[in-house]
Amino acid sequence: AAWVHGTGELPLQSLLKGVGLNVSEEPAALAQRLGLRVSEGTAGIAIKNVLSGSAAEAAGLAPGDEWLGVEIGDEAWRVNKLDEVAFYLGTRRELTALVSRDKRLLRLPLQWPAASSSLRVSLPTAPAEAAPWKAWIG
Repeated sequence: AAWVHGTGELPLQSLLKGVGLNVSEEPAALAQRLGLRVSEGTAGIAIKNVLSGSAAEAAGLAPGDEWLGVEIGDEAWRVNKLDEVAFYLGTRRELTALVSRDKRLLRLPLQWPAASSSLRVSLPTAPAEAAPWKAWIG
């Protein structure tokens, strides 16, 4: 009842471990933290998808945009990978994304999200460990 009517997070790690699955916590990828699905290349960062409610959506990024560079303070850099954006940003949290959309150059203010993590779930490798989840999955 607390899960159905509450607003707290489900205890996924303990529930998944309880049925014999391996669960580990890993740092979230930069695209995941921003709420983006991208393609990185030599001409810029192609925005494929933008998640609803994400930092990228709040900044105004849209599918089809090409992220060409960043302005941080009084300096601007061309970027081809999200890692480069994080490198230039350093410990700061605010930047302006220089984006090409429909042959126009846009300057979109972006709040860089704090570090987060994601869960990685895998099946056990030893047959004896597999019994609990085999009964659950069928």
